[in-house]
Amino acid sequence: MEFFSPGNFWGPIKSDQLLQGITYLRNPSICKVFREVGLVEKMGTGFIQIFQSYEKWELEKPQIIEGDNFVKCILPRFQQQKTIPQQEIDILSLFYSSDEITIHDVISKYSVSRATAQRWLQILMNEQKITRLGKTRNIRYRKL
Repeated sequence: MEFFSPGNFWGPIKSDQLLQGITYLRNPSICKVFREVGLVEKMGTGFIQIFQSYEKWELEKPQIIEGDNFVKCILPRFQQQKTIPQQEIDILSLFYSSDEITIHDVISKYSVSRATAQRWLQILMNEQKITRLGKTRNIRYRKL
């Protein structure tokens, strides 16, 4: 993904100084309004947060290119090696609202048979994404 901004970095700043939090405001009035309404926490932290996020997720580093009259930021996109089946995404989404789910949660939410729900849950257990707790009628599943 590429972001293109006309003009250069404002002030005596170069792209290699961005990770140090050095910043100069292009339009102080706009920055003041954004800060007052809570859209800006601290000036000069945007690029730092972007680079830290990419490092945390072990992704290719973003590129900052400063031209004669433009700045371009290239954010590499994550390329997933394996396509996650939709039913796995569906079941894992149940854990957003609850720490534990049951087979009945899967059956009622996705209108599938008990055998299908068990198969989906078994796949997730084999991939070590969830674990089974309890026995017989009290079986629950928890995300790992």
